[in-house]
Amino acid sequence: METPFISGTLMNKIVIEDGFNGFLKEMLQKFDWDADIAWSVMNCESNGNPIAHNFSVETRDDSWGLFQINLYGDLATKRPSPEWLVIPENNINYAFQLYQQGGWEHWKNCL
Repeated sequence: METPFISGTLMNKIVIEDGFNGFLKEMLQKFDWDADIAWSVMNCESNGNPIAHNFSVETRDDSWGLFQINLYGDLATKRPSPEWLVIPENNINYAFQLYQQGGWEHWKNCL
């Protein structure tokens, strides 16, 4: 699936076109959560960068995508792949699944 507003890569960074923020806001509003909080959390975690990746052994972190879904250690066998998580729609959908399980607890550092 091709995500609108992402036209390709330039020097290993994605090229985000105008309108991407609006697209993300619309996506967030499709779920039964406070979309304004979701927007704030997403921007805290990735600054709206769908291919954001953070790896740190010290903090046990291998997080991917808009909501920085952690795949460190055993989590990698229980959660979707990095390739799947860097697709904005997928990351938002999975973030909502995590939200349903524990509210904003997964992102308490951003609240």
